[in-house]
Amino acid sequence: MPPLTDKSELNAYYLADPAHARAAGVMWPAIVERRIDRLFETALRPDIEIRRDLFRPSGALGNYAVKARLAYLLGWVGDDVYHDLLLVAKIRNRFAHVIEAKDFTDEKIGAWLRNMNGYRATRSMAERARQVAVSNPSPNAEVSASISADIAESEISTFRFCMDILIEHLDKCRENMEKNLSSLRDNWLVAPPPDPEREKGGGG
Repeated sequence: MPPLTDKSELNAYYLADPAHARAAGVMWPAIVERRIDRLFETALRPDIEIRRDLFRPSGALGNYAVKARLAYLLGWVGDDVYHDLLLVAKIRNRFAHVIEAKDFTDEKIGAWLRNMNGYRATRSMAERARQVAVSNPSPNAEVSASISADIAESEISTFRFCMDILIEHLDKCRENMEKNLSSLRDNWLVAPPPDPEREKGGGG
């Protein structure tokens, strides 16, 4: 589980249990979207009025997929994370807008989930843990194999794991962003580059 402290996020994370696949498919991605929003909050100027206008649901940056694409173009997330973020958007939208999409057995939702990097990681992880438990049996190896198998056992468990990966990654991105920006000037991207000669004391 990712480190969640917000009460509403904790409620969303645990309320969406396996008995409510549609809720999980809508609420867990909402937590991921919050993490994307926080990247923009960290990187952009703290002008509340402009932000509110751009990020409102009908605003230019109010759409989840648009924000994910812009975060990718700005270099905040890599190819693998961007790929999974867009698939999450498709899964959430289908759960939210298609009545027939009741759970992860839905053909399109299942295909999108199986195409996620996180999904493939769970299958590889479970297989590696199983092989270790067979070749070098021990209590720890058996526990690891059991946990990995539980994650890969159902589509909704795998989807939760994928969400955990994205949330933790985006939280780390924001943490790194805050550290890096703290040492830069506000206009660092467009400011004239430092003069090496002046910095060495050679300038007048």
